[in-house]
Amino acid sequence: MNSIDDFAKAVVASGFFGIGFFSFIVWLYALISALKNERLDSILKLTWVLVILFVPLIGPLIYIFVAPHRPTQSQTSFQNFLARQRQAQKHMHCRKRGQSVSMHPNPQPPEVGS
Repeated sequence: MNSIDDFAKAVVASGFFGIGFFSFIVWLYALISALKNERLDSILKLTWVLVILFVPLIGPLIYIFVAPHRPTQSQTSFQNFLARQRQAQKHMHCRKRGQSVSMHPNPQPPEVGS
């Protein structure tokens, strides 16, 4: 009976450790995200950091679900710029090889044997 009790205690302890570890990861993610979030001004950053630090368990979850996380306009513009650059490089590479290229994102394959 003693070994069963020890096993049950070990299972419960490992479950609590897993929950604690997961909570720590969520807390750390929310804290780093709040500090790096470009959409927040300095006052909002400080407010969110204080909420994350002093409202255990709930604070990080509130931040994750409520705070703005969308990319900034400059990030979106830069991503679009990179996509256009990759498309232009692909176009130039294919023109050098003598292939025709459509600038459409999903070009239709050429028909064979007409």
